[in-house]
Amino acid sequence: MYASAYLKHYYAPEFLAAILNAQPMGFYSPGTLIEDAKRHGVAVLPVDASRSRYDSTLEPVGESFAVRLGLRLVRGIGGKSRELLQRAVEQGGTFASIGDVVQRSGLDRRALRALAEGGALDCFVPDEPSARRRRAAVWRMLEIERGDAGPLAPSRIKLEVPGSVPAMSAREITASDYRMTGLSLNGHPMLHLRAMLKQNGVRTAREIIALPDGTHDVAAAGLVICRQRPGTAKGFVFLTLEDETGLVNVVVLPKLFEKQALMISTAPLILVRGTLQVEQTVVNLKGVVFRELKAGDDLEGWKGHDFH
Repeated sequence: MYASAYLKHYYAPEFLAAILNAQPMGFYSPGTLIEDAKRHGVAVLPVDASRSRYDSTLEPVGESFAVRLGLRLVRGIGGKSRELLQRAVEQGGTFASIGDVVQRSGLDRRALRALAEGGALDCFVPDEPSARRRRAAVWRMLEIERGDAGPLAPSRIKLEVPGSVPAMSAREITASDYRMTGLSLNGHPMLHLRAMLKQNGVRTAREIIALPDGTHDVAAAGLVICRQRPGTAKGFVFLTLEDETGLVNVVVLPKLFEKQALMISTAPLILVRGTLQVEQTVVNLKGVVFRELKAGDDLEGWKGHDFH
């Protein structure tokens, strides 16, 4: 099943919200569903503790609706804490401040930190530059959560964030997004690698699908969102790569797969060079050279859909 055909069902906000709330969620990761929906005009708003419910919801934007991501998408929150968070929102509504989150949710420090690192508390530090909000939210949350130790060790809660708390780079914010929610509205991981890739002749998915049939030495790179090895395909392997502009279907010949099976089966980020094959509306890149790309910790938390 080609990703583009499967994903077309999520181009409406109500369908996207429904699948994000489903458990299990579906064939593709939330990041892939959201990236494709955005490319087709669906507006998506971030997790925001002052506006998000536990589930993803529809939010009016002008004459249409956007999908507001729900708090359930934040990772690093255990089962008991998830129940507490859901109950707090359902019974008392969205939160008014970091202090309100700490006091009303009943979450432990680990779960509170996950919310902050996932960007859910950015809304409560509007006085901070956007690149410093996550770290500022963590700092303020820890101060409020620690509170006053009592008469034997009194201390005043200090909400002024020290100037020594550093800002995050755009790449660090995307990495934090993927680690904490598996998706990012602050830039696809490939976007931060594009300058380097362009210097090496790597085209975007949007550029590749516009090339004619038979074009040689086409280079593509992206997150491997799907690996398939159908039993009826005589050993052929099919990959779907995702970058910041779209998707590229890659065909791996049996002999090439045998030579690099481990890398092709496990690498989250792959560069492929090969020949383009176009049949009607189907565009495939017949891979000849395969390389794993390294992106440090940026892809921590990323997981594609393997071998179905």
